[in-house]
Amino acid sequence: MHSITLHTRIKAAKAELYPYFLDFEKFGELHPLMQKVTKTGTNTFYINESVLLLGFIPMKPEYTVEVAETDGTITYNSHVRKGVDLQIRFSFSEDGNGYTTITEQVDVKAITVIARILLHTIKKAHTDIFRSLERLMNP
Repeated sequence: MHSITLHTRIKAAKAELYPYFLDFEKFGELHPLMQKVTKTGTNTFYINESVLLLGFIPMKPEYTVEVAETDGTITYNSHVRKGVDLQIRFSFSEDGNGYTTITEQVDVKAITVIARILLHTIKKAHTDIFRSLERLMNP
């Protein structure tokens, strides 16, 4: 298993940020790589992405995501392709001063080279998502 943890602090209440992660269609609207998100069930979605692997190899991955919510934590589980599984967990903590810290734990089950490339791509894309949320909450 290969992992990274990302943190961001946004000037907004948890109640304002939470829906962007719980509703995967909203999350997809902010995601720079997702071209299309199709709801296929109550908590399942089919994803079409467009990405430049290593910055220059075009790829168009398609996969499903299952969204779960437990005790204020939102989890995305994806079987990206044979031998590549992804789990992303978001937790939220308000500080009482109008800020919410979002902690994102990303776990990839894949061979090392694939996991590292995927984690690097996710880190960049999700940093962009956090910036977009900051702009939405604080225009």
